[in-house]
Order: sequence, then C-alpha cells, then structure tokens
Amino acid sequence: MNCLQNKKLVSLLSFLSFLTSCNKDIPLSLHVSYYGKSVSETAVVMKEGTFQGEKIDFVISSYPVIQNAIDSGADIEVYQSLKDEFSKRFNTEGFPQAGIFVKSDIDSSLASDFIADIKYSLNDLSKNNGKKTVEYLNSSYTADEQKNRLGFSASTLEKCQKENSLAFIEFNQVKKDKLISDFALFDVHIDENIFSSNYSKEVEIKQNKNLDYKVTVPSGAPSAIFATHLNSENLNITSPDNVKNSFVKKDSDIVIFDAVNGYNLSKANNYSYKLLSMVTYGNLFLVKNRKSENYSLDENKKIFSFGEGLIPDLVFKKLYANN
Repeated sequence: MNCLQNKKLVSLLSFLSFLTSCNKDIPLSLHVSYYGKSVSETAVVMKEGTFQGEKIDFVISSYPVIQNAIDSGADIEVYQSLKDEFSKRFNTEGFPQAGIFVKSDIDSSLASDFIADIKYSLNDLSKNNGKKTVEYLNSSYTADEQKNRLGFSASTLEKCQKENSLAFIEFNQVKKDKLISDFALFDVHIDENIFSSNYSKEVEIKQNKNLDYKVTVPSGAPSAIFATHLNSENLNITSPDNVKNSFVKKDSDIVIFDAVNGYNLSKANNYSYKLLSMVTYGNLFLVKNRKSENYSLDENKKIFSFGEGLIPDLVFKKLYANN
C-alpha cells in the first residue's frame, strides 16, 4: 500500500468513526408492538418469550415482577434501566410513578400517626434497603402468605432492594416545584390544587401499629409500604382496575395509584383526592429476551409493554418515539 492509499484509508476510517460517534447521540425511533393492561401480564411474556404466537424481543416491566420472572426460570436479562436513561436525558432523578392520594374530605384531619407511619415505611424502603420490612414479613408470615397478599415474597423484596430497584423515595423527597416540572415533561400540567395540605408536613418518623383509614393499593411494589398492616381489615390490596374503580367511586380514604391517572381522575372530579406523597420514582426497565437472535435495540424489534397512555408508555415514548 503506497502513502496516498494509506492516507485515504486513514481518512475513511476517521470518517466512519465520526459517523459512529454521531449516531450514538441520535435517539432510536421505536414503538411498542403490544400492550398488556397491567404489569402482571408482562410476567407471562418474559417467561414464554412470545405473545399471541409472535416472538417478543424486549419487554418493558418493573420489579418485583422482573425478579419473580427470573426466579421462575425466565431466560431474560435487564437490558436498560429506563430511570437511568430518563434521568440522564432530562436531568431528573427519575420520573413520577405511584403516588399516595388522600380523599379531600379527610385531608385536613389526616392523623399525624398515619403520616409518621408512611414516612417510616418509605424511609426504610428507600434508605435502608427495606431491611425492617423484610424482617417483619419473615417474622410474621410464611413465604406463601407474603406472595398471596403482596404479590411477592420478602426474599424477592430483599433481592430487589439491594440497589433500590423498586425506586422507592422518601416521603415528599420531591418538592412541589420539581414534581410539577417532572410532570410537565409528559405534557401533564398539574397545579397546586392537587397537593394535600399535609404534603410537606413535618412529623416524627415512627411505626404505627394501627391502620385507621381504609386503604386501597395495587399488588406489587407500592403495597410494600403497608407490609406491617397485612392483617388489617382496612387494607385492600387488589388489581389496578379495582384500584381505579375505588378511586372513581371514592370508597377508600387512601388510594395508591399511577400518579398521572390519579391526577387526571381527581381533577375531573373537582379534586376529590389530594396527592399526599410520591411512593416510587422510576421503577421501569427494558428487559431482553435472550432467545432473540441478537441483542441490538433497533426499529425491527418486537416490544411488549403495559399501561398504554400511562407512565410506562409515556416514559418509553418520551425516550424513543421520535418518528
């Protein structure tokens, strides 16, 4: 190879390297192929690797459902934390997910003991890896009882919380202005009317043995904050559809719900519920089916998600729907 040919080769390689580096900054334009109604439906897809007879390459899901799928032998691996990607792209600490809503009628009289107990649970789950919660569950219930009530066991919770994969945050860790700003990223423009009068209330963190309010919460990650109240008649751990119905019927004092959906329903009903605190802030992952031919994420991949029009969908589209 002569000197001129060598220079041309070097120039070509430099140009290709430049194109590659530029391409890394160009977001992929992806779309979801199929949706399930709830996160629980992603478990079957992760385990089988198919949906309606078609191979699925990636699944959008959350913990503890992912951990349960791995423990049951699903041939999967976490490809990407959508929280990390979202935080990097939009300079946030995650994104609003599950929130605690209190009925407006009792907001001003909400007992400090209840708020103190919520703070105790969130503090343990977000800063202490849920150690106290795990200890309590193991000392009070069998693994089967834990799974039947919460949708997961203490063992699964312990695995998830080694790195806070459930993305719990402290009570009102996200201040009002920041939460309003984070909601606006999804073109959801919340206002001060949605916030509980107790949103920033300062109370001593302590565990309360009694649950004096009727609480409805979906099975899965958010239910862990009520682990010490599993025997209470006031605690209803149920499906997302039932949680939504409870929100609409206003038959619960406290409802834990998808924050965007909760805000929209509350606003439509003259702010019938107020936001007391966020619970989780970024428990969402892109999971790879290892049976797929290759590991690249591109426009041809089949993706299964859940919660169309809700946070899982909004987050993914904000990151990847650039068409």
